Amino acid sequence: MTGADRIEWRRAFPGRALKVVGVCAAAGGLAVVAAWVLFGDEPARLNSGEANPLASVPQWTIVAAAAVVGASCVPVFRRPSVVATPYALSVRPGVLRRLLLPWATIAEITGVRAAGEEFLLVRLQRGLDALGDHPGFWDKGVLRAAGRGYPLAAEFDLAVRMREFTGTGPAKVAALAAYAPESVDITSRL
Repeated sequence: MTGADRIEWRRAFPGRALKVVGVCAAAGGLAVVAAWVLFGDEPARLNSGEANPLASVPQWTIVAAAAVVGASCVPVFRRPSVVATPYALSVRPGVLRRLLLPWATIAEITGVRAAGEEFLLVRLQRGLDALGDHPGFWDKGVLRAAGRGYPLAAEFDLAVRMREFTGTGPAKVAALAAYAPESVDITSRL
């Protein structure tokens, strides 16, 4: 979406996330079938009169499989996002939280290709601790993935996978350049 006051990268179809949901559902289904075959005939009570703990294994397996499938559905509905306004860059690198980064805190934005995948890397200026959000451990998951194929990613503070969005990498970086002030170094190594 674009407008006079903002630009938002359009999200691509969540094919990879749906594939993960399918794999988790298949594995969960196999685990439930295996638990039912192995423990489905267990009596509720032992000969001694005590409760049989093995009788509840199929039910707990169903609960565990449902929890895994439910957790794998989160990336389908809570997608990464990149929104630029004249005042700030708003980024959700994964499924957790959206970071609001004022342009004054951003030193560099660059697009890179690492291990056959494109990433948008964001470097924050040091010493401006009071402004905006700060990426935490969970926010840097994509950055760690970028670092495996691009060692210089360790110099940055945040990364976003560009495959999560439609369009070409250079066009996405150029769209951000329209809103970034001149103090932000914007490059593309795609």
